[in-house]
Amino acid sequence: MALLSFWAGTFFGSAGAGGAVAVHLLLLAAVLFSPRVLDPLRLGRSGALLSGALIVAVAAGVAASPVPRAGWTVVVLLPAWLLVPGLVARAWRGDAARGLGLRGVSLVAFAAAAAALADHLVAGSPRAALPLGHHNLLAVWLLAVLPLAVVPWRQGGVGRLLAVLAGGTGLAALLATRSLAGAAGLAVLALGAALAAAPHHRRRVLAAAAVLAAVLLALFLPRLTALVAGEDPSTAARRTYWLAGLAGGAERPLLGWGAGSVPWTVPAWIESRPGINPPGEVVGDVHSTAVQLFYETGATGLALVAALAILFALRRRRELRGAPWAREISAETSVPAEGKEKEAGAAARAGLWGLAAAAVALLASSPLSVPAVVAALAVAAGATLPPAPGAGARNPSPLREVAEPWRAGAARGLLALLLAALLLPVDLAHLAYDRARTAPSSEEAARWLRRAVRRDPAFPLYPARLAVLEAAPELAREAAAGAPGVAALALLAGRLGSEHDEPWAEAALVRACRLDPLGPAA
Repeated sequence: MALLSFWAGTFFGSAGAGGAVAVHLLLLAAVLFSPRVLDPLRLGRSGALLSGALIVAVAAGVAASPVPRAGWTVVVLLPAWLLVPGLVARAWRGDAARGLGLRGVSLVAFAAAAAALADHLVAGSPRAALPLGHHNLLAVWLLAVLPLAVVPWRQGGVGRLLAVLAGGTGLAALLATRSLAGAAGLAVLALGAALAAAPHHRRRVLAAAAVLAAVLLALFLPRLTALVAGEDPSTAARRTYWLAGLAGGAERPLLGWGAGSVPWTVPAWIESRPGINPPGEVVGDVHSTAVQLFYETGATGLALVAALAILFALRRRRELRGAPWAREISAETSVPAEGKEKEAGAAARAGLWGLAAAAVALLASSPLSVPAVVAALAVAAGATLPPAPGAGARNPSPLREVAEPWRAGAARGLLALLLAALLLPVDLAHLAYDRARTAPSSEEAARWLRRAVRRDPAFPLYPARLAVLEAAPELAREAAAGAPGVAALALLAGRLGSEHDEPWAEAALVRACRLDPLGPAA
């Protein structure tokens, strides 16, 4: 969580080759050390079938996509991401390990929230956004981790101090994002706190919730008033993205346009409005995870994701009613069984409420292309899972568990090798591109870009940058064809084509005009 949230998985860090390679290595490690490859979310046979069907549907959508390169890494990494919650559950299966893990979450949450507040209050950024790089990303991340971050309050000592620091700074940072979706998620967390409070504490919790509601109303009343009056520019812009996502998805309703395809294709359906959509706008997502899933994976993918989420919540609730795994007593501690059961149950319930709050915020945002956000959701999901069958109080060596039984270890090793082989060309091309960006001369930059194009020829940014350096219109035309919804690439192709009197230049410029009608350059 710390590595991804402060560097490799952030909005900026994951775009660099170093961050991308680090994320890939961490996910390969998750495959190697995962306690179970089949049914990693502990959903039973039906859940395992749903998970497999989702992977197949995403792969089929990417194979049928007009821009298959956009979803290549999604297909490769989706199985690895599904294994991360099980890895968290295995790491936290003993009482001591769970307590240490929860304190770690508190520490990371406090550090991230403190960085966000420092950047907002001291450096003067308009909204709290660091370390993730965008206020909506930070809001979803905080909603997922804050419930877990305050659970160490039960441990006393250092755990209680960390819980107070994480809870206080996290709440302040969440409010400082000024994210309306984050405020809706925060209301869900307040509801969860009221429902989970003991009867003798419920009056104080309700009073705190009332104070929080008053603060939220004071902060967001102008925005809500403008929204009701139809004068909120942010909502107006989101409406254009939502309508574009729905219109595009309706043309391919079964499997969608392919995972990752929104930034490459969706501008073709956006009806830009002066004063709402800026000229030269680059649309990275449609600002709603549900709409984005429909656009990229069709009704099939959206239904499978919804079914998995509902089944996950139902299974976890059923386990919490009995929770035999929560009553295990560690040989390392003399804490009474009731206290340990409460702590384990509190961690599981905190994870569920964090996921519920984040799900509400995801209705008006779509940040799942940023690894730090996905990692936060995976950790919250892992906190809700019971330990692996047969898990004892003490944690055996992870290396020993990888080797025993050897068949399972060999299967995980083969899967990790397969994923590594599929990712290697992509990562090598990315590393070459980063070398080109920092090259001291245009000749050296062109040399590195040619290497990137050879290793990953379908990624349109590499030939586009090479076309600029070498004034090569055909390369620019190939790049524009690889991402047919990106106006900047169509404009580049039209400009270079017109300079070399290419017959297709006018068509490229017309396309750039259609994709960016408010921009004057085309």
